[in-house]
Amino acid sequence: MENKSRKLHTAILAVMSKVQYLNKSQSVQNFKAVSSEKVISAVREAMIENLLTIRPLIVDPSRSHEFWDDNGKRKNQFVTHTLITFRIEHAETGEFIDFMSDGTGIDALDKAPGKALTYALKSALLSVFMIPTGHKQDVIADEEIQKPELKPNTPLWEKGLNALIAGKTTIEVIAEKYDISNLDLLKLADQSREETNA
Repeated sequence: MENKSRKLHTAILAVMSKVQYLNKSQSVQNFKAVSSEKVISAVREAMIENLLTIRPLIVDPSRSHEFWDDNGKRKNQFVTHTLITFRIEHAETGEFIDFMSDGTGIDALDKAPGKALTYALKSALLSVFMIPTGHKQDVIADEEIQKPELKPNTPLWEKGLNALIAGKTTIEVIAEKYDISNLDLLKLADQSREETNA
C-alpha cells in the first residue's frame, strides 16, 4: 500500500516542476512585480492536474482607518494586515499540510481586506511551491538577488517612511522590495500613520 505522504509530496513536487519560474512583468511604481493573477493562474492549473486544493483555515486580521488633509482635501485610507493559516490538501488521500502567510492591503474605499487576502495567497503559493520571480537565478550574481535590508532608525528607513507619508509607495511595495521583518513592517506602517495624522 502506498504511503499517503508520498502522494501529497509527489503532487507538490509535480507543481514545483511544472511552475518553475514566473517573470515579473507588471509595473508597480518604480519596479516590476509578478501579479497575483499570474501566480494564481499558473499554480491553479498545476494544482488541479495533481489533485491539490488550497483553502484558508484561520484568518487573523487587524484593521485601521486613517484620515489626513492633503491641500484642503480630506483623504482617507483603510489598512488591513492579515495572518492566514492555509491548508493544502491532496483530494484523493485527504493528507494535508498547514502553513501561514501574511498580507497587507491598503485602499481608499473597501478593498483593503481583499487586497490583504490576495497578497497572502500569492505569497503562500510562491513560498510553498518555491517559485522564483524576477531574474533567473543562473543569469545574475547572488549579490544582485539580495534585497537591501530595511531597519528602523536608518537613512533607508526614513526614505521609506517619507515615501509612505507622501503616498509615493505602499507597505506592499516595501515588503516586496526590501528585506524587512514583519514586525518592522508593522512598525513602519504605524509610524507612517502617526506622522500622517500628526
